[in-house]
Amino acid sequence: MFEFIQPTVRFIVSGGAMLLPIIFCSWIAISTIIERLWNFRRSSLNRKQLMSEMATSLKRKKVIEAVSICDKIPRPLARVVKAGLLKHDRDKSEIKEVMQEAGQEEIIDLERYLPILGTLVYVAPLLGLLGTVMGMIRVFIQIQAEAEFANAASLAGGIWEALITTAAGLAVAIPTLIAYNYFVGWIDTFLMDVEGAATDLASLLSPKREG
Repeated sequence: MFEFIQPTVRFIVSGGAMLLPIIFCSWIAISTIIERLWNFRRSSLNRKQLMSEMATSLKRKKVIEAVSICDKIPRPLARVVKAGLLKHDRDKSEIKEVMQEAGQEEIIDLERYLPILGTLVYVAPLLGLLGTVMGMIRVFIQIQAEAEFANAASLAGGIWEALITTAAGLAVAIPTLIAYNYFVGWIDTFLMDVEGAATDLASLLSPKREG
């Protein structure tokens, strides 16, 4: 354990002051990604399976039964479908509009904390770049101070700081960007499911008007 801690501490010290906020950014990114993954996993729902259950109840004209099915499924898509079911006596356009509005309300919760990830994608590399600049400043100050007596060993500290902070900033930004794009893609898929569910439900509730 001590053999692992010692080089880690040396790495952090060599990275200079700018490495600490980068590490803090990584902690925020990891915490946010884990929370969003957990939330999205609990929110996922197979649209075709849900609409199949809705069709079974609605073909028997049992709207209340369909609503109770949605109540038993605490997922965003189920709540959107329930909003449409509660307007079962309206025409297709109104049903779709209500479901789209309900979907937008669910999006607010799904997008929670995503701006944080988006910000970290830009901030982490900038902090790394700032650390690089600070490290190079140290190198040139050392060169100026020692003049012809400067050597590679004396300049190593500044070079280490420049390289470590750049690498650390990118190491935080790259996986954060991947996670951010994954979550955005998941939300886009949810919106497509809302559109599909709205069309399916409107057809089930008003089959005669469809023609």
